[in-house]
Amino acid sequence: MHRHDRGKMTPAFLSLCLIGFGAHFGVALIQIGFIGCVILGFGSNPLARVDRRLIALVFLFGVMALSHSLLGQEPLAGADYLLRWRYLLLLPLVPVLLKPPEVHRLLGAFVVLTGISALYGIAQVLFGSPGWLGFLHPEGTIEPLWRYVWSPDQNRWIRDGLKATGTIHNIAAFAHTTMLVMLWPLAKGLLSRDRVPPWQILAGLLALAALSLSGARAAWLGFGAGTMILILCRWQLKWLRATIFSLLLLIGGLGVGLLTHPGLQKAAGSLTGRASIWTHCLQTAKDAGPYGLGYGTHAGYSERVYPQTPGLEKTVRTWCHHLPLSLAVEAPLSLIPAALLMILLVFMLTGSQTGALEGYALACIVAFWTIAQLHDPHFQREFFPIAMLMIGCGLINKEAPSGTDGR
Repeated sequence: MHRHDRGKMTPAFLSLCLIGFGAHFGVALIQIGFIGCVILGFGSNPLARVDRRLIALVFLFGVMALSHSLLGQEPLAGADYLLRWRYLLLLPLVPVLLKPPEVHRLLGAFVVLTGISALYGIAQVLFGSPGWLGFLHPEGTIEPLWRYVWSPDQNRWIRDGLKATGTIHNIAAFAHTTMLVMLWPLAKGLLSRDRVPPWQILAGLLALAALSLSGARAAWLGFGAGTMILILCRWQLKWLRATIFSLLLLIGGLGVGLLTHPGLQKAAGSLTGRASIWTHCLQTAKDAGPYGLGYGTHAGYSERVYPQTPGLEKTVRTWCHHLPLSLAVEAPLSLIPAALLMILLVFMLTGSQTGALEGYALACIVAFWTIAQLHDPHFQREFFPIAMLMIGCGLINKEAPSGTDGR
């Protein structure tokens, strides 16, 4: 991207940067940035340029989530969980508030933030104490990597060696966010005429180093699935849309197999804890029926029920660790607009020649869906909103000077 093509930073760009910054360093900043985008959006009435099908599905998902929370079997969840679906509104806002050069700057900023987060985690390990970074990670001290003893049972130096890679919140949120962000330099290198800046490469190497020591296996699965899509986009396959849908069905089928088939669970390795949770969640989904427990209520439900459940006594509070199953337990009807939303996004992103931003969004969808087979991304406060934002980057208006849209 040439310097004269960059233009000025718009308020929308600054607001969305605030959302991305919040996804790394504080949930409150996500809320502030979101409110800023809403004000800007309605102030200039850009929603008239958004695909109405997208808005309708987002609204329908919100109505379903709200109705399940009001009519579900569990007591009404707190407002924070009850309205968690509002993050989906990032999708229709991004396409109308940003231009291609701004998206490139925004994604570049995410790469830098991810590299800083990784450097922070590595520093804690190397120096054995959080030091001046301690106020950011109050959960405990981190010992240097060389003090950990390898054990096939505990695998402690991998699982705990870079516990700080969770930075402010937790390992999973950091690892999964890192995985999505690292797909951008790869998408730019494979699908764009622009070269990847050296500082992005350096930040990416730091992030991948931290990710490799975090023990977050699902993040690597998501990264691999997203990379596969980018390679397919690079080949400009004639049957790209059909291939992506087939891959999504395959991943979903493997996820269902993990839920129900002990042999596949054993082959996947060390899923004993998840297998017990999945078995209980499957039964809970049957017992809760069409009304569900209520959107966002499973954590409170598990905290009350698991201590009396054989095999789950030590699991005090958790989610279902599987996105479709989690929705089936809490808000079954919301599965319909959620599935339709993913289908619509794939159709929109494969409707024409696939450039860097479209390919990146497709890779994020597949990576998100892969993570969803082992985690509950919709309840991870950092990963879910930033994933929706990343996917929305592929839906921006293509009205830009030639050479600035990453094609």
